Amino acid sequence: ILLHSDLPLAPETEAALFVASRAQLVSAVVKPALAAGHHILLDRFLLSTYAYQIHGRGLPAREVRAANALATAGIVPNLTVLLRVPVTEGLARAQTRGAADRMERADRGFHDRVATAFDSFAMPAWQAEHPECGLIVAVDAVGTPEDVEQRVVAAVAGHCPSLLVSAVV
Repeated sequence: ILLHSDLPLAPETEAALFVASRAQLVSAVVKPALAAGHHILLDRFLLSTYAYQIHGRGLPAREVRAANALATAGIVPNLTVLLRVPVTEGLARAQTRGAADRMERADRGFHDRVATAFDSFAMPAWQAEHPECGLIVAVDAVGTPEDVEQRVVAAVAGHCPSLLVSAVV
């Protein structure tokens, strides 16, 4: 429904579905894995909802933050690696994967608002106002996959070196 449907969704419905998905993930996967002492690597978490639903769709930040607080049960990421890529390049990369999903089909203004939001998330002042998001480190994602991988590993090593001790890179 969220990505691969042509159903028109109200922004509030979209946000509620993403928050519900996050609540289920946290309850069924994240909390048990953390309780067992495991590290968790997710490809998206709070920042996506903040960028897409608050900034992209224009929903009120206070309500979206409250819904996410309920969904995440107080779990705060140790580190978020924010991969930065220009909007045009990101959309071009998405096209190589096949047909555009519902989010990718949004207008350019939407994508520009989302990109601007993600850029602001890397700022220390924004992070200080949003402690529920944890530390956010921006990484340039332009270049070969190997180049980007090296930058990501360096960012993780610089901020959470213990995560790389047992990791296979």
